[in-house]
Amino acid sequence: MKKAIIILFLLVWDYASLEGQWYVKKYNVTDINALSKEQIQESLKVTKSNIWVSTGVALLGGIMLSMEYLVPYDYESDENPTIIEQLLGEENINNGMKIAGAGLIAGGLIGILVYFDRYSKIKSTFNMNFPSSGSLKLSPALVMERSSQSVIPGFTLTFHF
Repeated sequence: MKKAIIILFLLVWDYASLEGQWYVKKYNVTDINALSKEQIQESLKVTKSNIWVSTGVALLGGIMLSMEYLVPYDYESDENPTIIEQLLGEENINNGMKIAGAGLIAGGLIGILVYFDRYSKIKSTFNMNFPSSGSLKLSPALVMERSSQSVIPGFTLTFHF
């Protein structure tokens, strides 16, 4: 079981690294800062909709998992059970629903985490590259003193108007 969990973790990690720089495939740029304002806004909109889709998948998995406990499946009450129901049996159908529900929950949660991280990166890039009027930006900086050529740590304060 430990090997299966480690292999699954490594596969998810590998997939995340492949999808990590989505803007290379979609917009053919090597840096997210090279995107235009319209491209960033479109990416924000798509990422926000993907967060909702992932949430829906996780909720669907939760419903499937809870239906097993709220309304257990009883194929014997059907007058005409299908061949699959007869072959698998009631216990295997219930176990399959549990596994499918848990898989959907896991997939939905992974999607939510990935898209929330992507959304935060896109939002910070948008705020950095296209600041709104009246915004303040305070960031650390190194200032070189001219007479002694020494470097002094400091801060820069930028006001956009």
